Amino acid sequence: MQARHIKIIQLLLNNQSEFISSTEIANYVNVSNRTARNDIKLINANNATPHLIASYKSRGFKLNFDNYTLAEIENILAQLSTYQDKVVITIGYHLLMDRKSHTIKEIMRAHQLSKTEVSEIINQIQAWSASFNLQITVHKRNGIRVTGSETQIRNALLHLDQLIEGHQGVEQLILNELPHAHRQTIATIIERVLNDHHIATSQAQLQQLLIHFIIIYKRRDHSTDDISTSQQSLEIAKTCMTRINAALGYQINETTAKLFSFFLSHHFNQFSLSLQRELVKSFIDTLIEKMERQTNFAFSNDHLFKENILTHFSKMYYRIINHVYVNNPLTTRIKTQYPYMFNTLYEVLTSIQKSINLTLNEDEIAFLTVHFQAAYDREHQKQHPIHTLIACYYGIGISNLLETKITQDYPQIKVIDTITLEQITQYDFTNIDLLITTHQPDQIDTNRTQILQVSPLLDTTDQEKLNKAIKKATKSQKSQHSPDSINTHIISQEITSMQNVFDTAANNLHTAEPDSKIIDTYIKNAYTREQSSSTYIGNGIAIPHGNPKALNHSQILVFTSQRGIHWRHHKAHMIFFLAISEKDAHETKHIMQSIARLTETDVTELLQLDHEQLKSQLNTLFYE
Repeated sequence: MQARHIKIIQLLLNNQSEFISSTEIANYVNVSNRTARNDIKLINANNATPHLIASYKSRGFKLNFDNYTLAEIENILAQLSTYQDKVVITIGYHLLMDRKSHTIKEIMRAHQLSKTEVSEIINQIQAWSASFNLQITVHKRNGIRVTGSETQIRNALLHLDQLIEGHQGVEQLILNELPHAHRQTIATIIERVLNDHHIATSQAQLQQLLIHFIIIYKRRDHSTDDISTSQQSLEIAKTCMTRINAALGYQINETTAKLFSFFLSHHFNQFSLSLQRELVKSFIDTLIEKMERQTNFAFSNDHLFKENILTHFSKMYYRIINHVYVNNPLTTRIKTQYPYMFNTLYEVLTSIQKSINLTLNEDEIAFLTVHFQAAYDREHQKQHPIHTLIACYYGIGISNLLETKITQDYPQIKVIDTITLEQITQYDFTNIDLLITTHQPDQIDTNRTQILQVSPLLDTTDQEKLNKAIKKATKSQKSQHSPDSINTHIISQEITSMQNVFDTAANNLHTAEPDSKIIDTYIKNAYTREQSSSTYIGNGIAIPHGNPKALNHSQILVFTSQRGIHWRHHKAHMIFFLAISEKDAHETKHIMQSIARLTETDVTELLQLDHEQLKSQLNTLFYE
């Protein structure tokens, strides 16, 4: 019911200037006209008078903007969405954590949901859990069953926040499995035993160890035959379990202790790859070499990067060969902010990971993305500094002080000169990206130069303004792209599913490519890639794509859906099918990053445009 209420308010919000009939609302949320009217009554009953949704005889329904501001309506929508997200996460959590099966009726009663709503939530969880090789099946007599290995179930539990975009809170659900006093006792025991072995730890590390302990203890059904751990970690784990049993009356066995010892080894780097070290080093060298080829960027020149990536991957490899995974809470944000680096890594890793019998999931790829992106950003700052001029009313002394503070805190800035305010009118701004001044100068011709006024001592507000100016200057440094290089096509056909998108993309690409085998191969490659790792990047956006080597011609196919379509376990409203050939591959980074800059509000506004307006806006986004 909550999900329908959210959809109804969102529909009315997206069509503020129009009257929407009950029949249109009913069709949109796929219920009867009577149910739609009852939903509107419930929405109004749940909000203090005056009613949120106003009814106009013979005309339809509208949001009550006479008594509610846009911000207030968006806040109501956000509260409903938060509650709905919490329900979905809670249901998913109990399906995975609890030893007993749950029935549809139980879930309906517990959360006051209809059978249809529960089915939709189960379908969402099923689609998400498939990426962890879990099967969720519904049986009339036996309830909802989760089928998979214990390792896969633990892995899914740790990543459950990813079921809902931007959600955080699963760790607290896990912690709540034990009474607060028990958690404190266990954490204190672990900390003291680690101190006895002269191992320093932080509260954050203790909490992660506690979360792993609770999952192991509550699930219980696990094997440690293929787990490798250090002798010291095993001794520490056994001591911890013995003291926990004595303090709380638990009956923790050696199997649990051995599995817990692995997490101790991982958290405190007490592991040895021995003969596998050379294999890992060779793999990293191959990975860097192929990434350099794909991105045309010399990662191997960055010694800090090479050291960090080897250390990180060694630790990652140790975890994965022991079938243990950790949650990366930033995966969705990393995919959104750095789609090009993430997707390039995915393609490269897919081609080489079989060489060490390894399969990396999205979380692991996201961890690696951060290292590659950091190396790229460091070098970009060196090669493309922001040329800055400092001018100060108070004289050259304050100018020099500003220069010192700025160059210390902002390595991407290169101060070309420091001058007095009087010298500005005579200065040549041809190669200056940013003018920082303590006073607004007289009318001057600065061409593309930004002007930023700051206080002489550069306070916190100035630093925020400077950060924005740097982002703007960095963006303006990017090369201009020709709108003729890749055609953008807005697909007018109504789409209903992810499969529908791929089928329609195939039909459209066939018209531009006479060799049907090439298109069939490309579509198959793109679909396989989507099944393995979703190209959904947040804010209702997906960017499906395949191997550029399989194409001769480039196109961007844009699909839109007001209602949204299921894209794995997310809802996508704009799908950019990036059919970009190898000869245009250099454009991919710019296009992906441009799409990634779109906010949820941007997407909502773009969906209101007609096809010509949308194409014009997207061309501006991609090429200006």
